[in-house]
Amino acid sequence: MSPLIIAFLPIVGVVVGSLTQFFLSQKTEQRKHLQQMRATAYADFLRALALSAIARKHSNTEKSITADELAIDAKQRIVIYGTAEVIAALAEFDNVGTGLSNPLAQKALLRMVAAMRMSTDSKSSALPFSALSTILFGSRHVSSDDSDAATSELANK
Repeated sequence: MSPLIIAFLPIVGVVVGSLTQFFLSQKTEQRKHLQQMRATAYADFLRALALSAIARKHSNTEKSITADELAIDAKQRIVIYGTAEVIAALAEFDNVGTGLSNPLAQKALLRMVAAMRMSTDSKSSALPFSALSTILFGSRHVSSDDSDAATSELANK
């Protein structure tokens, strides 16, 4: 080999290594940004639901309208950043109605929260719907018969 080629090989190696590191770090940053946007949209939607429930309980029309606006904004971000499972669960929740006194809406919300958990942390273990129900609704409103099975199904995806 010529001495000129031997002299340039380390430089080429450094350039290739630097470019590889740059592209891999860009990919990692994009993934982190997507996860952050996803988690923020999910949390904002759940916050809007809580605000809506409180506003309706106290017949506060102004806060109810604000909550609806926040929910719409969060839904739009979920449609952009959410996983297919979360978007499908959100559609199911909207289809059954968002009144949380409705047991079908409660089950749909629990499925959506379980899907949200799984989409934001691949290492997240599935929680029983009974635990999620207690946390979200203050007691065990939703029967665990088919709901806990649905949690396991989400975890296996």
